[in-house]
Amino acid sequence: MEHDVVIGADGIRSSVRSELFGHINPIYRGYTVWRGVAGYEGSALFESANSETWGAGKRFGILNVGPQRFVWYAAVSVPCDHVVGPDGRKRDLLETFKGWHEPIIDLIAATPDNEIMKHGAYDLVPLRRWGHGRVMLLGDAAHPCTPNLGQGGGMALEDAAVLAKCIAQNTDLEAALRQYENQRRHRTKHIQRRSRLMGEIAQWESRTIVTGRRMVTRLLPARLFERNLRRVYSYRI
Repeated sequence: MEHDVVIGADGIRSSVRSELFGHINPIYRGYTVWRGVAGYEGSALFESANSETWGAGKRFGILNVGPQRFVWYAAVSVPCDHVVGPDGRKRDLLETFKGWHEPIIDLIAATPDNEIMKHGAYDLVPLRRWGHGRVMLLGDAAHPCTPNLGQGGGMALEDAAVLAKCIAQNTDLEAALRQYENQRRHRTKHIQRRSRLMGEIAQWESRTIVTGRRMVTRLLPARLFERNLRRVYSYRI
């Protein structure tokens, strides 16, 4: 097989990465995420309402994706070998979030059990290199991160756009790949570390520490959170 370049965009357990640098096990960060989509017509939510509620070792997020339609996600601190109970994922989640505010239970109950997705939160320590010669990594193959900032898919799209731009600007393909890697590594490393830190704080389990977290976050001005996130969401290619 002949090729000009090889781009490994084959995910967190990348075979291309293993060929380049040897096998690297993804790191489980101590919690698992469930996701679903549900309709809701009650009064506890309104259109464009997005939220994330934190507890001790668990949290629940809600995103409006259309008229009376919501994506939800739940992160719970469990071992990496966590096994779903005999009554299914929905029953486990209903028990886990029993007593939480509306409409969390309603959203879980409205989602068919076989449509609830479950994935462990994994990432890697930032790689020192993404490629060699004319072989290069992209997306989760290069910089997998935990889902706390919602940037995994977005960073892969950014990678693709920057890579295309670098190739268009260079007649030397290896130079184009090095330019792409140099332009992207700083940003993706920042996102990986910021997302991991946010997950660690959000999944704290000690009741005392959680109480302190709640008090501190209530005192901090909203503009501080906005400024910290601007670096994440304001990126120009």
